[in-house]
Amino acid sequence: SSGINAEYGGKVLITINNIASLVRFSLIYEIKFMWDLAFEWIKTNTTSTIICKIFDIANLPEVKSRKADLMAFCLEFMKKNEEDISQELISRLQDDKKGVERDFVKAMIQLTNCPGYVSFLIVFCGVSSSNTNFILDLSEFINYENLYAQFKELFNQLVASMNKSMEDPFRLKQLIDIQMSVLKM
Repeated sequence: SSGINAEYGGKVLITINNIASLVRFSLIYEIKFMWDLAFEWIKTNTTSTIICKIFDIANLPEVKSRKADLMAFCLEFMKKNEEDISQELISRLQDDKKGVERDFVKAMIQLTNCPGYVSFLIVFCGVSSSNTNFILDLSEFINYENLYAQFKELFNQLVASMNKSMEDPFRLKQLIDIQMSVLKM
């Protein structure tokens, strides 16, 4: 036999510890059934505790061809599980054992109409001025007007949290501009 139609056998136990390798391998070598298997595992087994890991997988360079699929799944999962995920992230932030991935926070910002994520951002900004600056840098993605209209109290808490760790006069002006734009509504 020429070996072109070689058969592959054996069982593979897929876990969160090897899913990234499986995804990367399937996409590097363009093995469709392996990608399908990996993506199905992700859709079936993702929890609020491992969503950040799935998010990291979506950001691997080898995953570029399927990044849109993975990101769409992550965002949908985040919408459906905002309460659990925000609690998980707040406890990670308080434990200080694991950093909260910045790309994940960016995705969360796209979902600012979810109160759980705004609560997380309040805690996140309260931790340090660099976290506040990070959120201010992403202000173009935050619909502050909508946030203010829907959740005035959360908006005020977010501004207070950002203000608490504010050190830079330029950043303070940026925060005041946000407040002024909302009050003009």
